[in-house]
Amino acid sequence: MNNPSTNSVLRVDQSFNELAAALDYYKDDIKLERLYAEDSQDEALTSKLRQLTRLSGLVAEAQRDWKRALENRRHRVCSPKDQGHSRGRNTILRVAVNGVQVPEGKGSEVFAAALDAIGLTKVAELKKSYAGTPLVSREEATDYKNQKLLKGWYILIHFSNLAKKQVLEEVGLATGTPIKVEIIRAPSDRRG
Repeated sequence: MNNPSTNSVLRVDQSFNELAAALDYYKDDIKLERLYAEDSQDEALTSKLRQLTRLSGLVAEAQRDWKRALENRRHRVCSPKDQGHSRGRNTILRVAVNGVQVPEGKGSEVFAAALDAIGLTKVAELKKSYAGTPLVSREEATDYKNQKLLKGWYILIHFSNLAKKQVLEEVGLATGTPIKVEIIRAPSDRRG
């Protein structure tokens, strides 16, 4: 529980709580000031109090959004088994870049090889990222383990074959590289 991500989350939560508490203290101070204020000051203090109340509401809403985003991220990071899903059909990714067939293999290997055939530098220059992790980067992601190291580049590989197809087609289009991506049923897959 003491990894950098967890510490960062705890610091953000603590900051939200400290900000909300500071706003509450300031609102209380203004309420006390209003008790002893002259009529000419009352309107200005009331206006400040309204603004602080609005700001407190916005901070509370931001904190709820932050917690919701964290919860959504936790659900996305869970494996399909953790979420009660079963695996889909076994499929093979078949890719040709510039008319040249990428050697078949595991989906992650084919995906990485296809990006390499397009040009890892060109792909990195697109600055595509998924769940905050770059598709191709010279630096390993510290909070995301599903990367493949190829020729000094870290390639994000944790996608379904359907998502790999979509990403490769987007990258091919963005770089002007002719690419053909097919998803075919694995011969050993006897499921319906």
